Amino acid sequence: MIRDKLGTICGWDRFAFPAPVVQRISLTDLAGNAHPIRWPGLLDTGAERSAVPLEVCKELRLAPRDWRSPRGFDREATPRRTPLYYLCLLPNGLPRATLLVYGVPRTNVLLGRDFLANLIMIVDGPRGRLRIGRSTILSRILIPCIGLR
Repeated sequence: MIRDKLGTICGWDRFAFPAPVVQRISLTDLAGNAHPIRWPGLLDTGAERSAVPLEVCKELRLAPRDWRSPRGFDREATPRRTPLYYLCLLPNGLPRATLLVYGVPRTNVLLGRDFLANLIMIVDGPRGRLRIGRSTILSRILIPCIGLR
C-alpha cells in the first residue's frame, strides 16, 4: 500500500478523515436566555432537521411547539414521535440561526439540512479540510459549476 504524507492512498482515507464538527455552539431560547454549556455540533447532511440535547430544552424550560417523527436522507420517518422546540443556535464563526429543532437524548448538537441550507460547504478530502460559511462570491462560482439550485 502506497501512502502519501497524509497517510492515505490518493490523498483520501474515509476512516481517518476528520468528522465535520463545529466547536462551541451557544443555544438560547427566543428571549435570549442562554444555556451555560457551549456544545459541539456535528454536521449531518442526511438529517432533515437539526437536533439538540433534550436536557437543554428542559433546563431552558421550553415547551414543545410540535411533535413529529424524524426523517433521514431517504425521507422515511422513524416510528417515534419527537418534540420540537424553537431555539437560537449561535455557532462559533457561523451565522446565527433560529430553528425548530428536535429535542433528543444526545451529547452534541446535530446540524441538519435546515441549518446547512443557508451555507456553502467545500470538502477538500485530499487535504482533510472542510470550509463552511456564507460567501456570495463562492456561491456565484460554485453553484453554476456543480449544478445545484
